[in-house]
Amino acid sequence: MRNFGCLWSFVFGICHLAQADILARHEMLSFKEDISKWNYSLTVKVLENPQLKKTGLMECGELKELKGVVLCASTKKTYMNKALTRASIFSEGSNGTPVGSLASTDSAVYQNIVTHALGHDIPSKALLGFWSDLEHSCQEKRLCPTPEEKDLFQEIILPVSHKESQFVVISYSIDTEWYVTLSHEMMHAQYFLDPTYQKTVDQFWSETVTAAARKEITEILAAQYNKEDEFVIRNEFQAFILQHSALQAQLHQYVPLYRDKLIQKLKEAGSEPLGL
Repeated sequence: MRNFGCLWSFVFGICHLAQADILARHEMLSFKEDISKWNYSLTVKVLENPQLKKTGLMECGELKELKGVVLCASTKKTYMNKALTRASIFSEGSNGTPVGSLASTDSAVYQNIVTHALGHDIPSKALLGFWSDLEHSCQEKRLCPTPEEKDLFQEIILPVSHKESQFVVISYSIDTEWYVTLSHEMMHAQYFLDPTYQKTVDQFWSETVTAAARKEITEILAAQYNKEDEFVIRNEFQAFILQHSALQAQLHQYVPLYRDKLIQKLKEAGSEPLGL
């Protein structure tokens, strides 16, 4: 499907051909106003193209509300995960795989995340480090970039890196409960990019969350995340507490204790959560 894809202006409705495999990029998107329209346009494009129905389509755009957020929406979870899973493992580690590792496409950790992940949040430093290491490790096919990784980096991530010194890619797929995932990933984006947001969360974690609760929360999150990485644990804590449908998520028992208090602290600090 080489040569399919659009660089689409959401405001003016202009579509330009791009050299990409089933990838397109919206220009500036409003998190509050454009997401439902965007999801609908993705669905229509897939319905109109039999090939896309099989392979999937992913589009990425920068957000108006927070500088440095690159939001990617996919019509198929598997397509999204083939593009972002290995970069995510490189960024956070997973199930005994340390941070900074290049997972092979035949590894158990890769296969598990490709199958089950609902979204991703990866800062630019990790993305660019992953891509550099990947390009230098392609002696074996299983370590080479996948077609989806190539398209995402060449068409989206590398061009953004030329104009933004710091950014984060977050993603969701519309064939899942996307509004829950998007809410969760948006909290991550704010934690990565907004120093006031991050400082407020970190202070809340150390001063408001009890030592016993911090220990219990860390153990719950350790099933999926590296419990030795306090940055990751704090980041996941706030995302699970604040996300849509938090009472059905991993940290549901702590939502009544801490959600409203954390939201209030963030509002007082001038960094209200965007994903509420």
